[in-house]
Amino acid sequence: MIFPLVLLLVSPLVVVAILTILRLVRAERAAVRTGSQRADGLPTGEGDWLAFHRIALVWLFHAPPWVQEDPEARRLLWRLRICAAVWNAAVLAAVAVQMAMTSMRP
Repeated sequence: MIFPLVLLLVSPLVVVAILTILRLVRAERAAVRTGSQRADGLPTGEGDWLAFHRIALVWLFHAPPWVQEDPEARRLLWRLRICAAVWNAAVLAAVAVQMAMTSMRP
C-alpha cells in the first residue's frame, strides 16, 4: 500500500530529471559542435531512445569535460543527480517498508 503512494509522490522527479537531461543535451550541442560524436565520445542520439538513456546514466556518474566550463550545465547536472538520488532512495525505502510490513503479517 505504501509503495504506490511513494511512486505517486516522487514521480514528478522523473519528469524534472528528463527535462533536465534534455536541457543538458541542448547545452552540449551549443558548447560543442563535433559532427557525429559528442564531447564525451558517445553518439549524438538524435531521436535515439537507447543513446538518450545511456547518456542519462553516464552523466549521473561522470561529468563530461564541457560541463566544467559552463556554470548552467554544472547546475543542471547537479539537479539531475539530486533527482536521481532522491527518487532511488524513496523507492528503496518504500520497498524496504513494504517488505517489513509483509513479513510482520501472520
